[in-house]
Amino acid sequence: MLTPGIYNSAYFEHTFLAKEMGVELAEGRDLVAVDDVVYLKTTTGLQRVDVVYRRVDDDFLDPLIFRSDSTLGAAGIINAWRAGNVAIVNAPGSGIADDRRSTPMCRTSYATTLVSSRFCRMSPPTT
Repeated sequence: MLTPGIYNSAYFEHTFLAKEMGVELAEGRDLVAVDDVVYLKTTTGLQRVDVVYRRVDDDFLDPLIFRSDSTLGAAGIINAWRAGNVAIVNAPGSGIADDRRSTPMCRTSYATTLVSSRFCRMSPPTT
């Protein structure tokens, strides 16, 4: 889980969620991207990261792509994501789902999608 750090008002929530999910809690400075692959810096060396659940706003996620003055995100994480080497669970742009003002619109959108989409139908079992 990528957190902006201890000065963020939701840091307690970040630590709680990371503990409950059994995942590492990392700040941007704990991550490094090398050849479009994201790694976590640990005391035993670099550990490859396959999935990131970010709690950092889009604008601060990657200083190479968004705000160049950001120290909260990890440089190169977007290029690694584009290359398919890391999954970002809540990808950039997905924040609209967190905005309470969009709730009425989302409910309508979700209902329309669920009713008219094959996405929600059961897949046949694989053998």
